[in-house]
Amino acid sequence: MPSPVRSLAFAAVAVAGSLILLAAVAPRWDDGTSGLPQDSGAQDGSGAVDDSGAVDDSGAVDDSGAVNGARDREPNEPAAPDDSGLLAPPPLRPVVAPAAADPAAAAALQAWVDDVFADPRVLDERCALQAPSRRTDVDAEAIAAAVTRPGIADPYAVTWTGDDAIVSVVRSDVASGYACGYVRSSESDPMFGPDDAHWAVVRYLARTGGTPVFPGDSETTYPLVCPGNSPWDPDGTGSGGLPPLQTAAAPSARVDVDALSSAQPVTRVLPGGYLEVSVPAATESGDETVTAITAVGPDGYCLGEFR
Repeated sequence: MPSPVRSLAFAAVAVAGSLILLAAVAPRWDDGTSGLPQDSGAQDGSGAVDDSGAVDDSGAVDDSGAVNGARDREPNEPAAPDDSGLLAPPPLRPVVAPAAADPAAAAALQAWVDDVFADPRVLDERCALQAPSRRTDVDAEAIAAAVTRPGIADPYAVTWTGDDAIVSVVRSDVASGYACGYVRSSESDPMFGPDDAHWAVVRYLARTGGTPVFPGDSETTYPLVCPGNSPWDPDGTGSGGLPPLQTAAAPSARVDVDALSSAQPVTRVLPGGYLEVSVPAATESGDETVTAITAVGPDGYCLGEFR
């Protein structure tokens, strides 16, 4: 007859074996946390934030404030819509450095710089005194680098100089509180060029035809006739006088045009820095070329006579 101790030992072994078998074949119970991020800091790719504060490439913001999965923009690069269709914040505008001799100049140029960075399309209306090419060919980055350096004033203009651009404003624009910048690449380039002379001629002819290029563009408000501060002598004779358009004998009938041609003007440099501008136009006599003699005045190119 088996002893009681042996029987108990066999029973214990049998129970233990049964428990091991049950553990091997029985299903694991879900405690409700399966599939959730665990304390390891890893994530399942859903875009949820883990313990480190990092996020996936869904575009959510991490602890540093940076957006992951988005292309970095240059400081002056226009904002682009995000996935939601909303525009990202515009780039920060540069602050115009003061010009010691003319405190008002920086504030007047700042208004223009703000438009360059916010929406340069408004320049077409707000800078209508300038040639159209100056309102469309705008290098914001070069302008920013120039205007953040101190400005230098002279009797006719205030200028800010950068490595890749020089920005100048005329005194009359400063007085108005909104100064459109005249931008050039280097000191060797004149502040005013052939496009400016051509635009002065176009504006003058548009006025005489009764259809100014913008409302309020008149000789009283925005003079285009040269003031005669120096003798008018485009032929280099040495015996100049007042510009003919300043005299009663000015040939006003000569500039009575019906329409200007879209053809490019022809310019020719004359002695003394004068610029001859020839513009194709339609007149009562038919198609002809109207030729004006221009010079640089206090506010840019002005007209002295027609030939």
